[in-house]
Amino acid sequence: MGIKEVSLDEMLLAKEKRVAYYEHLQIEYGGTIVSYKLNIPGPIKSSEMINKIFEAGLNAWKSELTRHNLSMTASKTWYQKTGPEYFAVLKETPLQIKRLTVKLEEEHSLGRLFDFDIIDTQMKSYSRSQIGKEPRKCLICDNDAFQCGRSRAHDLDTLLNKINEMAIESLSLN
Repeated sequence: MGIKEVSLDEMLLAKEKRVAYYEHLQIEYGGTIVSYKLNIPGPIKSSEMINKIFEAGLNAWKSELTRHNLSMTASKTWYQKTGPEYFAVLKETPLQIKRLTVKLEEEHSLGRLFDFDIIDTQMKSYSRSQIGKEPRKCLICDNDAFQCGRSRAHDLDTLLNKINEMAIESLSLN
């Protein structure tokens, strides 16, 4: 697979496609939607390393489902230039599922890179604050990740080097 940069227009189209797929899932199945992708800064959203990080999160999620005896009504995975994405529909409440996904984001060695969105039957997304959690921390410093990203507090190379270090340590990629 060649590594290709993604434009802002391509990312916006991917978001539109994702939202349309949420709507399809609600019409077809109803229930709580889990949408999983990665928080990877910069224009490269798909590579062998990115896919391995994604799959580590997906495997951890599926283990949580098994551990809690939860089953999916539907699931689908996309591997695209704009990055890998996974979708599932479950019957459990959005807050119950949000607690599980935040636990993965906080406890897995690569969890800071995981981005699980939980959407209810009214197409409302659930945030960490709704389960009493603080905003995500920055990969580099201990500040709010959103604020660091918005202010561009850290350059892209610093962030990508940190992600690479995390992947090597967690996945034994050499």
